[in-house]
Amino acid sequence: MVVPGYNKFTSESVRWEQSHEAAARRFYIHVNDVKGKHEGTTVQECGFIISKHYPHLGATPDGMVVCPHCQDSGILEIKCPFKYRKVPPKEEAAREKDFFCELVEDKVTLKRNYAYYFQVQGQMPLSGKKWCDFYVWTLAGRSVERIYFGEHVWLKMEMTLTSFLKVVSSQNSSRVELNEDGAFIWIEHRF
Repeated sequence: MVVPGYNKFTSESVRWEQSHEAAARRFYIHVNDVKGKHEGTTVQECGFIISKHYPHLGATPDGMVVCPHCQDSGILEIKCPFKYRKVPPKEEAAREKDFFCELVEDKVTLKRNYAYYFQVQGQMPLSGKKWCDFYVWTLAGRSVERIYFGEHVWLKMEMTLTSFLKVVSSQNSSRVELNEDGAFIWIEHRF
């Protein structure tokens, strides 16, 4: 799918995250194996997901987590923050107000008002999963938080995203329409 007006953005921090994501994924799997209760965990790369229930929305989790010991599978979202690459996530969460995590009961926890929280809350229903392991990887340490799907959060998000898409399509020479399957499709006007 080609998104009109989209350019591939790159920066030093984007290149850092992209070049370290595979290592972070391997370490996540290794740590789950070593702890014992999640031995045999696998992470499958999945690419861009379009849900049949919400065909006008898409998501790109960093992997689908399958654990033979858990009742269900989930998704993995990896963050390799360039700015904090030399600091353990727990130390950064304790001292840096701009960091996307904070300490709650001495555990590294994604801030519930941060964009990444809404990212994972959106990825779960689009991928059909009920939980996401939010994994922060730096050269100095790692943290993982299992975040569960919040239906109340998703309902607000889905309504806002759908309304936004309708507004954008109404203000553009291109537009979005529903097809016969109820999916939004992009109609581009060319003159």
